[in-house]
Amino acid sequence: MAERFGDALRLPLPINDTPSITLRQLAQSIMKTLLTPQILALHQMVLGESCRYPELGRLFLEHGPGRGHAHVGRWFGELMDHGLMRRADPVIAAKHFLALCEVGCIQQARLGLRKRFTPAERDADVDRALTVFQGGYALK
Repeated sequence: MAERFGDALRLPLPINDTPSITLRQLAQSIMKTLLTPQILALHQMVLGESCRYPELGRLFLEHGPGRGHAHVGRWFGELMDHGLMRRADPVIAAKHFLALCEVGCIQQARLGLRKRFTPAERDADVDRALTVFQGGYALK
C-alpha cells in the first residue's frame, strides 16, 4: 500500500531549490496522499486493530510514516548542514512537520467527520503547517 500510494515518499527533495517552495510541494503531496479513501481506510483499520495486534501497528509505522520520516529527515539534515534550517534532530523535525500537516482536514477525515474538502481548505491547512514549521525551525 505504501508503494502504491506513497507519492510523498517519491517527491524529489533537492537541496539546491528554494526550501520553502519544496516544503509547500511536500505538504500538498502529503495532504493529497493521506486524504485518499484507501489511505484513510488503512489508517482507521490499523488504529482499530493495533491494540489486539501490535505487530500490525509496528509494520504500518515502519513501512508508512517511518519511511516518510526518514526520507524527509534526510532532506532536513542536508538543509541543516547547509545552514538553511535550525540545527535539530532531522527525523524529529520530519515528525513535527508531518504532524502539522495532519491537523485540520486530515484529522477530520480520519475521524469520519467529513469526506471532502475544498482546495481552499486544504491550502489553508498547508499554509498553517508551513507557518508554524518555518517559524519553529527557522527555515530559510
